Amino acid sequence: MSMMFKPAHIRFLIFLLMMSPWLFSCIRKENKKDNSNLSPDYIQDTTSIHEILESISSDKITDYDSIMKLLGIAHELSIRNNYTDGLAGTLFYKGNQNFKSNRYKDALACYDEVLVLADKAGNTLLKARCLERMASLYLSMNDPNLSLKLYYQALPLFESENNKQGIASVYNILGIYKTDQNEFDTAYRYFEKAMALNREVKNDYGLLQNRGNLAYLYEKQGKISEAEKIYLELIGGLEKENEKISLPILYDNFASLLQKSNRNEESLAYLRKGMRVAEETRDTSILESLYHNAGRLYYSMKKSDSAVYFLSRSVICARVVGAVKSELKALSLLVAIDTASGNYKAAAEKSNRMVILKDSVYSRKIRNNLRNSELGYENVKKEKLIAYQQLELKIIRQKQTWFLILFLISTLSVLLLVSLIVVLRKNTLRKQEILQERLKTAALELEKVRSDKEIHKLRLEKIQEEVRTKEREQLSNALAIEQKNELLNQISEKISTAMGDADSIKADLLLQIVSSIKSQVRDSGELDQFNEKFSSLHQEFYVNLKSRHPDLTKTELKFCAYLKINLSGNQIANILNVTNEAIRKTRYRIRKKMDLSSDESLEHYISTF
Repeated sequence: MSMMFKPAHIRFLIFLLMMSPWLFSCIRKENKKDNSNLSPDYIQDTTSIHEILESISSDKITDYDSIMKLLGIAHELSIRNNYTDGLAGTLFYKGNQNFKSNRYKDALACYDEVLVLADKAGNTLLKARCLERMASLYLSMNDPNLSLKLYYQALPLFESENNKQGIASVYNILGIYKTDQNEFDTAYRYFEKAMALNREVKNDYGLLQNRGNLAYLYEKQGKISEAEKIYLELIGGLEKENEKISLPILYDNFASLLQKSNRNEESLAYLRKGMRVAEETRDTSILESLYHNAGRLYYSMKKSDSAVYFLSRSVICARVVGAVKSELKALSLLVAIDTASGNYKAAAEKSNRMVILKDSVYSRKIRNNLRNSELGYENVKKEKLIAYQQLELKIIRQKQTWFLILFLISTLSVLLLVSLIVVLRKNTLRKQEILQERLKTAALELEKVRSDKEIHKLRLEKIQEEVRTKEREQLSNALAIEQKNELLNQISEKISTAMGDADSIKADLLLQIVSSIKSQVRDSGELDQFNEKFSSLHQEFYVNLKSRHPDLTKTELKFCAYLKINLSGNQIANILNVTNEAIRKTRYRIRKKMDLSSDESLEHYISTF
């Protein structure tokens, strides 16, 4: 079949041939990276940042203060040069150092910033490592549910980067989880996979963890002799190398194994060894477990004094590392000991502390659920945005490909060129139509994400309503205290009036009743409980108020707390069992210390904290 060439076709081909060099240069400029802005100072600063991070990652520097000083320098250089990768790496190592030093709150703050920077820079491996460290941190804080979620988030990221050491670390944790769920076969397979990966990358420390957890698996299965053999082998090797980080953990685990075999004295000996090493390295996290296990063992041996000593130290360590569940376990044993010894007052105080801790655990669960919902929403939003951007990128690349094809076929014969242009243009238009349909679909998905945002907003409002409900309960408790004290004072006044007309025997009896009522009015148990609940609900109130006005006394701080929940002067006087004149003087002292003018309201000023 022959084809006739029209003059319009010929003019179009000549135009393409003339424009081909310009098209080619545009494509080259589109893909060329501009490195002209890399000044010598920038190169020098980024090189210094990488040298600092390399020296820290290779453990060439072990002193905490020296490491933090170097990281501070790297942090300053990264900000000055707007170097995102350097800033993310610096914050990651800062988080690791705070983690090692049991500064869990500071470590979490660093890791949160690293996640944002890693997402911004598209650094998948750093994001995976950060999630894995956060999961380990929450595991140390006795929050296994949140820890497991983070490990599951980190695993596909490690797999996408083929980071075998990271995959092995997650398999190791999943093996422990399956062991605790009594899924022993699955746990064993996870440990086998982790050990194979660690052998492949020659990660000796990872292999040590895998074998220790395998011993724990044997222990859970009742294979005591196999578990004991592994523990003794690992302990012997670490003692020869004088490795002080993992030794206390192995001592603790092996002591638990010996205790199950009723070898209490041997168990105590290993616990003491672990305490000596952990106290030397100041590892508060493992010290909490060692003290707790020693106290529990002495409790089972009916040695109350030793049990109280170690359990009390366990409580202190648990508070330092924020291990609420561990503190609750230790306190429950201490309550049992106090109850058995007849020290009911101490038992009651510890029970009140347990109630507060349980309330804080509930609050933390609410915050975690809210945070997980927000993170889930942000992840979905980012995924949809990435998909949308990828579709746009495909359109751009399609257009570039079309221009490149035009450049290549412009050197062919006129007949072939016209035929190819017709076919390619039809295909391009069809693909653009398909991509436009996909863009519409992506837009609909983004609309769905916005609807999900409204749902999350409603959930947030529900949680805020729960907080307001707790505030109303707190106010009701305070008013109940006020009414009780007011009633008792009225009864006391009536009895005192009646004593003038009563005979001596009845007067003595009435005097005893008045003393009991006044004793009840002066009792601060309910006030202490109110103060503890107020501190739990308004955690930063006392801290912020004290930092702004450090010369306020404890009594004045409590007075400010009552004003915070909108109690009147008469109500506060009844609660504290003082006169209205004393309340007025207290208000005057507080206003003077806060340097408030006569026009400023004390209640309004305190409500801002």
